[in-house]
Amino acid sequence: MRYAHPGTEGAKVSFKSRYGNYINGEFVAPVKGEYFTNTSPVNGQPIAEFPAPLPKTSTRPWTPPMPQPTPGAAPPYRTAPTFC
Repeated sequence: MRYAHPGTEGAKVSFKSRYGNYINGEFVAPVKGEYFTNTSPVNGQPIAEFPAPLPKTSTRPWTPPMPQPTPGAAPPYRTAPTFC
């Protein structure tokens, strides 16, 4: 079975031309505005532009997702006993 290339008529997938860093539910442009072009391994054509991997790519802080505790459940960690 052969599928249509992304972005062409009848394609099952399409891409934006440029993406940002996905932070807290939204795409944010990189701080220095540097992008790289990712190409398809199938035909060598450009897929989209993505933020260049730099040490600091956003001015917004990243907050890791925290699991919500189950009401009435014990905490997921144990404290070490204190010896005097």
